[in-house]
Amino acid sequence: MKKFIFISIFLTASFTCFFFSVSRAEAATLYFNGGADSDWNTRIGNWWTDAGFTSQAPSLPAVGDDVVVSQPVTSNSGSSVSIHSLQVYGEAYNQIPITVATNATFYNNSSNSSVITGNTIFYDSSNTGGTVNGDAQFNDAGANYGTVSGDAIFNDSGDNEN
Repeated sequence: MKKFIFISIFLTASFTCFFFSVSRAEAATLYFNGGADSDWNTRIGNWWTDAGFTSQAPSLPAVGDDVVVSQPVTSNSGSSVSIHSLQVYGEAYNQIPITVATNATFYNNSSNSSVITGNTIFYDSSNTGGTVNGDAQFNDAGANYGTVSGDAIFNDSGDNEN
């Protein structure tokens, strides 16, 4: 009887450990470079697992992933976008609705002309002509030409053109 109980407990514990380790997905940082087109939903040629764009991403960004964008995103032929965080650099711009769990951050001369749901930070000369459903902070020469539903904070030369 003792042997049966031990085996039963061991198998149950082993299955439980295996189940939890297999079903837990790791969050990733994915990089968009618009190598194929400017559609968020095009995985091959647009999405990478490294900043050098040498390792193709195995999937599109998911709700727990961090995203770095370096080229314009002008369309999304797939389902709505919900991610952990967003960083947009250079001359890139966003033209699709995106929901972020933490922050969307725009740097350099990047811009947003769609809807960001979540808190958003603008640095350098980045700006929004779209909507931020959340709080927005405009630093350096960041500018608001759109709508902010939460608190809008302007630091340095940050400007509210609306």
